[in-house]
Amino acid sequence: MNDKQSRDLQLQDERRRRKLEDKTNMRSELDNIQRLQAEMDAERGMQQEKRRQEREYLQKMLEENDKNKERQKTL
Repeated sequence: MNDKQSRDLQLQDERRRRKLEDKTNMRSELDNIQRLQAEMDAERGMQQEKRRQEREYLQKMLEENDKNKERQKTL
C-alpha cells in the first residue's frame, strides 16, 4: 500500500510539474509572439514614414523642376 501511495504521489508531482512547465512554455511563446508583433508594427511604421518622406521629396523635386522650366521659358 505504501508503494502505491508513493507512486501515486510521484505521478501527481510529475503531472503538476508538467502542467506548470506547459504553462511557462505557453507564456514564453505568447511573450515572443507579442514581441514579434510589436517589432513588425514598428517596422511597418518606419516603412510608411520612409514612403511618406520619399513622396514629399519627389513632390518637392517636381515643383522645383516646374519652376526651373518656367524660368527657362522666360529667358
